[in-house]
Amino acid sequence: EFEESKKDIEEVYRSMTMAFLKKDNENEKIYIYFISKEKFNKDDLKQRVKHSKDNGATNVIFVLHGSTNLNPSDETELNIEFFKEDDLLVNITQHELVPVHIPVSAQEKAELLKRYKVKEI
Repeated sequence: EFEESKKDIEEVYRSMTMAFLKKDNENEKIYIYFISKEKFNKDDLKQRVKHSKDNGATNVIFVLHGSTNLNPSDETELNIEFFKEDDLLVNITQHELVPVHIPVSAQEKAELLKRYKVKEI
């Protein structure tokens, strides 16, 4: 059962592969790959770079669930970037500029609605 769920996760990541054309230059194409593997190796990189080149990509982004020790500059024909999935996840409610949220009383709520001339729906 564990193997089935692992395959399901890999399929979800594979389905998230995206390709985009740049708005002001349709000759520039970017591929974004989401990689579920714990270790992304040189063979994985070569396979996806070949796919990207064959489909006319000029830029490639890899969002990695696991880790890699690869250097993106090893592939000089394409602009390649690596990002760790965890580094891209943000909980906006924990940002330093988000104020503390405090529930208001029914009376305060009524005053605010009246003050800003809005009605509750």
